[in-house]
Amino acid sequence: MIDLLAYIGGLFAMISFFPQILKALVTKSTDDISWMMLATTLISVVAYEFYAIALGLLPVVIMNAIFFVTVVIMMILKYRFDSLRPKLAFQNVAGE
Repeated sequence: MIDLLAYIGGLFAMISFFPQILKALVTKSTDDISWMMLATTLISVVAYEFYAIALGLLPVVIMNAIFFVTVVIMMILKYRFDSLRPKLAFQNVAGE
């Protein structure tokens, strides 16, 4: 039963990023997402992962690893769409 709580907590942590990932994919914009939020989330996930590994908390390790992937996906989208922004702005001004 206690392990189930870890899986539920990890599932909701992971799900919390899905709306932003979907919005970023649809709008091709991550302007409303800060690098600071992504970095602090990633640091907390990594620290928590080491803690869970040290204590042998397998459900936390599994769910946190999946959450880590979710955060990294959001960081990749942020990098990708932020780097596209100047090109898109130039194309709109040039009328292309």
